Amino acid sequence: MFGKLLKHELRSYLRVLLPVELILIGIALIGRLVQLFESDSLIYSFMLTSALLAFFAAWIISTILIAILCVVRFYKNLFTGEGYLTFTLPVTTGQHLWVKIIGATAAGVISMVATLISLFIICDTELLIEIFKVVIYLSKLAMDYIGINYIFFIIEIVISLFISGISQNLLIYACIAIGQTARKHRILWAIGVYFIHYLITQTISVAFQFISSVLSITGIFERFADFITKYYMEFTHCMLTFSSLIQLAICGVYFIITYFIIHKKLNLE
Repeated sequence: MFGKLLKHELRSYLRVLLPVELILIGIALIGRLVQLFESDSLIYSFMLTSALLAFFAAWIISTILIAILCVVRFYKNLFTGEGYLTFTLPVTTGQHLWVKIIGATAAGVISMVATLISLFIICDTELLIEIFKVVIYLSKLAMDYIGINYIFFIIEIVISLFISGISQNLLIYACIAIGQTARKHRILWAIGVYFIHYLITQTISVAFQFISSVLSITGIFERFADFITKYYMEFTHCMLTFSSLIQLAICGVYFIITYFIIHKKLNLE
């Protein structure tokens, strides 16, 4: 049943995603077609500028639309009258959450791929060639300088970004779930919880920066800098891995909060 529910979730996303991303790619194709008639005329400049602005607007709209879609699907399926039907299915609360996480993550990946394709289409060929040359040149320099560590760094950064995207979705889910524990104005409560979380994280960040500034006066960081300089490869790998583990732990906290509220505190009234 989990597989069927996941297929239904992905199909629901695709019904919205495919038209939106096809429109984005279509606008990119129009922009590319306009570039075939390159000239110094004002008409060409106007058409090219219009095409680029249309592409940028379409990209912004598609990004916002996908973010809204992920939130609306989670809220509507689990916390509205539709939830009565959703929770009659022979699927556990944890499986419902995994379906939402996988669906939202897949939607983000599809959007990213469509954006890259549209950028390759609308960008000037010579510009793309130069970009590829620069990327290949910098990659070769990095491989010559740090060797196989360069590949490991790329993998670790991609994993960290991937986990970060999941963490953002789970944060929104947790805020929505907490907001649903209120008797009235639940959506406003969810938004309020999100902003409280933002203020707390910013306060912690400022406090950490203040402590770091105070400690720097003692000269501790100078000795620490010598250690980093000596073992910079190992230190960078450790920091990237530690960052991913911290994000995974945060994802776990968000998941547990959302799971507990849905499993124990759900109120569809």
